[in-house]
Amino acid sequence: MGNWFTNVWDRLFNEKREFKLVIIGLDAAGKTTILNKMRFDEYINSAPTIGVNTEDIQVKNINIKVFDLAGQEKMRNVWKYYYSSIEGIIFVLDSGDTQRIMEAKDEIQNLLTNDEAKQVPILIFANKQDLPNAIRGPEMTDMLGLVEYVNKKTPTVKVQESSAVQDRGLLEGFEWIVDRIVQLAQQRSQQ
Repeated sequence: MGNWFTNVWDRLFNEKREFKLVIIGLDAAGKTTILNKMRFDEYINSAPTIGVNTEDIQVKNINIKVFDLAGQEKMRNVWKYYYSSIEGIIFVLDSGDTQRIMEAKDEIQNLLTNDEAKQVPILIFANKQDLPNAIRGPEMTDMLGLVEYVNKKTPTVKVQESSAVQDRGLLEGFEWIVDRIVQLAQQRSQQ
């Protein structure tokens, strides 16, 4: 009975119940570890992603298909080909690896200038907050040059402190991006 009602509701109101996201970032930032934690609710140490992995996770009763894209330098030019077919972008950076923050900043700035990426919300996980030298959210926002994006009335970019090892900040980040996707869809339907 519940499935029947849900199907009728979806047809009547054309409510979308599945979103597609990409998760990108430099290699060894923790992208796959975050997805494993969200999917299996446990920390699983994983090997570097080669190419693309696809995972399905549930957030707020919405199915999210996540394309986990490799972060090695030679693979980053592939990221842009996914932007036209997704509703949101998650960028993961290792907030404890201070030597690679500027490299991550360059990739984020490339992302923010991409016309297709500008159309969707962008969540930035400042991951590995469990490390003693991790750069915290507000300082990271400033270092990445994101203050103008984050401080908008309706922000399209969010920097979320996270730790996949400690299960901190992950659900909050995913809930934020789901909420933004829904808000953007509602705004577009009213235009």
